[in-house]
Amino acid sequence: MPRAWLALALPPMLAACAEEAPRPLPPPVLVAEAPTWVTSLAVDDDFVYWTDGPGGEAQRIGRVMRVPRAGGVPEVLADHRFNPGSLLAGADTLYWLDYGDLVSPGALFARDKANGTITPLVDDPPASIRLAPLLEYDGKLIALGDDAERQVTAGRLFRLDPRGATAAEATVRFPVPVEVLASRSGPSLYLVAAPDCSDLRVFRADLSSEVTAAADDFVLERGEGFVADRGELFWTARPYVDRSELHHVAVSGAPGEPLLGSYALDEGVLGAPLPDGDALWFSLSVRVDRQSGAAERFTPSLAPTLAPVVRPEGLYVAVENRIYLQPRP
Repeated sequence: MPRAWLALALPPMLAACAEEAPRPLPPPVLVAEAPTWVTSLAVDDDFVYWTDGPGGEAQRIGRVMRVPRAGGVPEVLADHRFNPGSLLAGADTLYWLDYGDLVSPGALFARDKANGTITPLVDDPPASIRLAPLLEYDGKLIALGDDAERQVTAGRLFRLDPRGATAAEATVRFPVPVEVLASRSGPSLYLVAAPDCSDLRVFRADLSSEVTAAADDFVLERGEGFVADRGELFWTARPYVDRSELHHVAVSGAPGEPLLGSYALDEGVLGAPLPDGDALWFSLSVRVDRQSGAAERFTPSLAPTLAPVVRPEGLYVAVENRIYLQPRP
């Protein structure tokens, strides 16, 4: 398997940053509080949306909720859902998955933002959709995960019609299971697999194609967290138990061409990168400049239990059953 990336030797990152004491972040603002854990989070120009529940093995019923970004009383959008999650706030529609359980089958739902109509899109979706986040591209929903139809371990990508399809259209299969670590940059969707538990194997699919063909795959050595954003890939690798490296590459435009350029930031355990304009966040404790690799360190008061949602006014953070707005420093 070719390694389609090239690491360039660059000067070490600013050593002075490591000696600077962390700065405190501005106080977070409580946005909403749910009766049980927040299981997924989405934000658009008007509202903050979330799903809550289950709170334990005996509690499988959850809700889909929203609250105005400017503040107000939380509103129930859908009640008595079976393990809701994978929330996606599209341009005109709110989507979520009811994951179901051993007794109740799962389903994919859409709620019209204007009139509140709830439409089931796919009843009892295959296991691949149950495991995957949802993405929206060019009026279609994209879902991914394990291939439930084959008797082998493999990955699969689906395209769904949000107007009310009764079945998911399989578009491409992958030779290994793809993780839920999927990220989109323009028309390219990057799907991540870790077949040997040491390297990340990354596949690229072209969403602008009707066939949604998969491009060549490449390996990110010792990769952990991964994100694609604005034509660039960022991933963390852990060569030692207590140290992480942040790697960066610029993505070429055509399938089969190598990734160009790289820098590495030697840090403590970083986790997954979160793009925020010209910066990357790591667990609200480290912010890295995307161009220079210079790092700032902070002492956050929040420990996110879900990936934060980046908006112009700050980062929306779910901590167990509470949602906060964390202003930028």
